This record gives sequence, C-alpha cells and structure tokens, in this order.
Amino acid sequence: KRILEIIDELTLKFERIWILGNRFPENLKDILANEVENLKNDRVKLLGFISNNEEISKINITGGNLIDLPEGNLSYQEAKEIFAKII
Repeated sequence: KRILEIIDELTLKFERIWILGNRFPENLKDILANEVENLKNDRVKLLGFISNNEEISKINITGGNLIDLPEGNLSYQEAKEIFAKII
C-alpha cells in the first residue's frame, strides 16, 4: 500500500508494479497474497516468492558470487520461474 502512496505522491508513472517476496517465510505467503489482491489495482501483480536459502546466505556471508549457485538450488529455480513471467 505504501509503495502505491509514494508513487502517487511523487507523480511517478509506472505501467506495472511487481511484488516479489524474497526470503519470505512460508507462513506469511497467504497474508501477502491477500494484501496484494485487496489492493484491487490492475497495475500491481504478485510475481511469487523466493525461499530463504542457506546456500545463498553462505555465499553472501563469504563474499562469494551468486553466479556460482548450482542450477539445482531451490531458490535459483524459483527465481528462474518468476523472472520467466516478465521476460
């Protein structure tokens, strides 16, 4: 809701607003999905969720590169599916 308020306050023009739940807890997904649906705004779309992932956290902490993340990683697969929706 706040994002839409800021966009209106700044008179920014966006054709679409995509929401992505990153490192999102499983038990809160329905709440966010309902909040987005209740906005009743055709510009706003919930793309999906990317799970919290220990392998990604380890790469981040050690200064590694996410390019080295194996394709079989769950978060990688989730991201790939989500980004395919907008490409």
